[in-house]
Amino acid sequence: MLLVSASRAANRISIGFATVFLWLFYSASPACAESPVAIKPLVVAVVQGESSEPYLEFTRALHDNILKRNIDLVVVDDPAKPVPDADLVISVGMKAATAVAASNAPVVLNVLIPKAGYEKLLHDFPARANSKTFSAIFLDQPVARQIRLITAILPGKRRIGVLFDSFPQDELVQLRQQVSKYGLTLHESKIGPVLPLHEALQEVLQDSEVLLALPDPCIIDLAVLAGVMGNDRRKMRDFAMRFIESAREDIPKMEAALESRDMAALGALGHYVRSPALMVGAMGFAHLCKAMEHSEDMEQTRNIVSQLRPLLERIKEYIDKNLA
Repeated sequence: MLLVSASRAANRISIGFATVFLWLFYSASPACAESPVAIKPLVVAVVQGESSEPYLEFTRALHDNILKRNIDLVVVDDPAKPVPDADLVISVGMKAATAVAASNAPVVLNVLIPKAGYEKLLHDFPARANSKTFSAIFLDQPVARQIRLITAILPGKRRIGVLFDSFPQDELVQLRQQVSKYGLTLHESKIGPVLPLHEALQEVLQDSEVLLALPDPCIIDLAVLAGVMGNDRRKMRDFAMRFIESAREDIPKMEAALESRDMAALGALGHYVRSPALMVGAMGFAHLCKAMEHSEDMEQTRNIVSQLRPLLERIKEYIDKNLA
C-alpha cells in the first residue's frame, strides 16, 4: 500500500513548475543573450522557511536542474536573515514568503504555500497585490493534477482508495471522473457515525493499492497547516490549538454583539477571526466569518454565529484524531 498525500505531490509539482518558470525568466534575461562579451550570471536567491525535508528537497532539485546554466544560486536557510540582492527570489514556505514580501525583492516566486496563505500576503502587503512580479505556486493542487501525478510516478497501480468526511461533493464528482478517465478504479470510504475512522480506513485499504490522502477543507485543510508550519506535526497541532482557543474567546464576543444588535462590531469580529482561520486551513470557519463580515441582515448573521461553536468543536476533534 502506498500513500500519496496532497502536500508531497504538490512539492514535486512545485519543483517542476519552478524550474519551468526559471527557464522562462532566464531565457528573457541578458544572461541568456548570445554575445561575445561575458555576461554576468543570473542571480537567484532561494529563501527557505525552515530546514525540514520538503523544503530541502525543493532546493536540492532546483539546484540540480540549473547546474549547466549561467545562474548563480544563493540559498538563505533562515527567513530572519536579510533577503539578498538577486534578479529573482524564490521563497519556500509561508515564513519565507512573509519575510520576502516585506523585503524590497523586485521579482518573487513563492512556492509550497497554500492559496489562502498567498491571499493573506496580498492582503497584508497591498503593494505586492498590484505587482505583476509577485507570484506563487500553490500547495493546493487540483484533483486532476494529482491523478495525473499518480499515473506518472506509479504507472502499475490501478486501484485508488480515498477516505473522506465532508469533502465537497463537486470535487468528489470531479475525482471520480478523473479516475475513470485514466482507467483507474476508485474505492471510497466515508467517515461518519455509522463508520468510524479506523473502520473506514480498514475498509478502503482492503481494496486499494494507493491511498490518496485528501484534505477536508470543510473542517480543516492539513495541507494549508503543513505549508505554514513546514510539515512539523507538533507545531501544526500547537498552531491549530492556539487558533481554537482564540476562537473560543471570540465567539462569546460575537454572541454579545448579537444581543446588542451591533452589526458594525459583528462585521469587525468576522474580519478579525477570518485571517487566523485561513492560516490554519479552517476554510469552512473562514467562509462563515467572511459571510458575517459582509452581512447586513441580523437574522442571517444570527444563523452564521450559531454554526461557529459546533464547527469549532469538529475542528478540535479532527485535530485530536489526525495530529495526536
